[in-house]
Amino acid sequence: MLVSMATFFICLTCSGVSAEEGKDFFKGKTMKLIVPYSVGGGYDTYGRLAARYLAKYLQCTVIVKNITGAGGVVGINQLYSSKPNGLTLGLIPSGLFYGQIGKIKGVNYDLMKMDWLGRLSAENHIWVVGPKCPYKDFQSIKDAKNKFIIAMTGKGGEMYVTSALVASAVGLDWKVVTGYPGGSEINLAMIKGDVCGSTGGVNSKIPLIENGDAVPVFQMGKKRDPAISGIPLTTELTQLDEKGKKLMDASINLLETGRALALPPGVPSERVAYLRIVLDRAAADPAMQQDGIKVGRPLNYLPGKEMAEIVKQIFSMDEETRNLIAKNL
Repeated sequence: MLVSMATFFICLTCSGVSAEEGKDFFKGKTMKLIVPYSVGGGYDTYGRLAARYLAKYLQCTVIVKNITGAGGVVGINQLYSSKPNGLTLGLIPSGLFYGQIGKIKGVNYDLMKMDWLGRLSAENHIWVVGPKCPYKDFQSIKDAKNKFIIAMTGKGGEMYVTSALVASAVGLDWKVVTGYPGGSEINLAMIKGDVCGSTGGVNSKIPLIENGDAVPVFQMGKKRDPAISGIPLTTELTQLDEKGKKLMDASINLLETGRALALPPGVPSERVAYLRIVLDRAAADPAMQQDGIKVGRPLNYLPGKEMAEIVKQIFSMDEETRNLIAKNL
């Protein structure tokens, strides 16, 4: 819904004097938005969409800077060490949480110390099986005498780690076949029967389901995706023990980080407060929402304070869960 100018100033007042003090700083300035991946991909598209509307509402120039390397680590390392004046922000890939949790070499950032402005999007994951797979629902997979074989590109990515957490949480006996170049090859292997199933973002799997090339089993997320509202969440299918709940919570929280904007540590609080308000307003703008839909990158917005709470929950996970994540990197 459209946020009026009157509502905008009410928001400033509700946030205290500090946000109002941050307002005039950005007008006429040049900001840099770091996208840690190459031009043309999903993260880049979201970054440029955000830059356009931040510039509109801040009345400044926002330049997108693509800084690639090490799966996003290079760009976010640069963001983390940038001058903390509020003029440099970045789009944080969810996979970078794994790097910090697993203490991967080259990680110089601390996501707990960054200021989170808001999440632009996040997507549920869905597990599907192919037409030649003998199992068609969660219980038959769980009760199977043979391992449930699933295809993925490789070990260590978001999909692999979150799936490993879910499999451990529900006690699933599974085997991952890696080495597929991408989603198309994974889908073909599943359709041919080389593997039983696959997992991925909801939007990537819906065409397969609609064509009869895949049967949905369950989805992973905090709540059901409206596009597949008839497909149950993992948490609706089984009773979890205390360990299982911790693993499932970690998996869901990691998925919920999605594509979020953050600042380096040390930015003055009034500037952080104002940027959060501006991003809230931009994300509520019907024009930004429609632009996202047009380029196939719809918004699923979450305000900065709520995003910060998810980050806090992620880094409060117990040692056993951390070790399982590190093992699957």
